[in-house]
Amino acid sequence: MTFLYIGLGLWLLAKLVPYLVAIFEKEPIRNDTVPQVYDPATWKSARYEKKLAEARAAGLALCGSRFTGRHGSVVKGYVLLHLTPDHRIAVALISARICGLEMNKVEARSVFTDGTAHYTMDTAVVPDFTGVITKDTCFDGSLVEVLALHERRLAELAKPVVALQAERAFDTLEEAEARRGEAMVAGGFATWADPAQTKLRRTWKGVRATVRANRESNRRLVAEQTAKNKAKAKAKAPAPRTP
Repeated sequence: MTFLYIGLGLWLLAKLVPYLVAIFEKEPIRNDTVPQVYDPATWKSARYEKKLAEARAAGLALCGSRFTGRHGSVVKGYVLLHLTPDHRIAVALISARICGLEMNKVEARSVFTDGTAHYTMDTAVVPDFTGVITKDTCFDGSLVEVLALHERRLAELAKPVVALQAERAFDTLEEAEARRGEAMVAGGFATWADPAQTKLRRTWKGVRATVRANRESNRRLVAEQTAKNKAKAKAKAPAPRTP
């Protein structure tokens, strides 16, 4: 019976953890990073250097380097922002560390003239249910694959895209995040966690919506990856012998 109670407790904990994280997490919206020149000698990340090399090979131009601010997120790291030649897409190469664990992410972002935006990234997405930002994932894809999917989605959305100015690219992207934050508050999904309105804290309504959206997103991602793996396995399988 003791093992039954332990098992039940672990099951309940697993169910509650996403809600607890969403309740207590403060989400940075503004002023999370500060300008800082990237120093590969001190950061020492072979994976990040590989992504930066991919960006150069893809013809992207670096337009800014930032690091998590002293009072920003607990996860500290660099954001190196690049622009495509037509300035329609900003590609953020992110490398962060927490407790010695390194996390890398590629995010392609475009802002539309109506104030909305679209993101494509190589990791699982946290969906935005306000409608301000739509998101896609090219899970574990290369930078080129992320850009290709992003371009396809821009063509499908068929909305006028803002041409980003190199010197204001970080600010323009932050303004899109601020509009999402304001929509979260207006919809009752969150409240501002500080007087300066730089961080959000989700309400119970926002917690439930976030957990539900994350679960749906994860289920969809698992289904997509399973289908891709099956397709790869089928392509590698030897052709049947003819009698």
